[in-house]
Amino acid sequence: MNKASKYFREHGYCSIDLFLRIPDLVQKCKDACDSIEEHDWTYIIHNSTEEIDLPYNVPPARLKQVKAGALKVYQEGGFAFSFRRLTDLEDVPIHPAMKLFDDYLTREDFLGLLSTLSGRLIGAMEVRYINRFDQGDFLTTHRDPGSNLGIALNLTSQWNLNFGGLTFILNESQSSVHDILTPSYGRLFIFDTSQRTVPHFVSMVTAPPAQNRIALIARYG
Repeated sequence: MNKASKYFREHGYCSIDLFLRIPDLVQKCKDACDSIEEHDWTYIIHNSTEEIDLPYNVPPARLKQVKAGALKVYQEGGFAFSFRRLTDLEDVPIHPAMKLFDDYLTREDFLGLLSTLSGRLIGAMEVRYINRFDQGDFLTTHRDPGSNLGIALNLTSQWNLNFGGLTFILNESQSSVHDILTPSYGRLFIFDTSQRTVPHFVSMVTAPPAQNRIALIARYG
């Protein structure tokens, strides 16, 4: 614990195996994810002209167009992303899994762990969603601004690292790779989003269509 906390203070992020520390929390989050149906996932895509959440039943031609735009920006080295997610949307009832995440991510033992690792007081949860990276999905280099810190809890069992979906941490000038974080089951990444934002990206996923990389994302004040 002291080593991870020291690393957070020095580098602005750290990584721990949450399953070893709070196994029931990880398992409950995984169970909640397993309750999400295919039609619950939206497509969240950012290209050169728009950032948009598209529903599951979006016309294929529209989805192909928006994804092609994001891929073009990716190939040109710009900021873009394409993946699936479950979040709160206007005029859509909150998904039962999201209600569970509200409880799990504000548990006293979990918030205490975040406080110990970061050396900070942990305020209200300001953002939370599930992301899902399928074949061809990616997230190019960015920083996560916010009022305090963010987390990513990986919930994919036995992810094949050859399929991408790795989080690359860059140096401050973004000229070289400082670290690579692997999305192992139960692995928790904690990022400073206030004092020292860390440039990073998620490499493109090449997994077969039946496999995907899933993580629970949250931001705290």
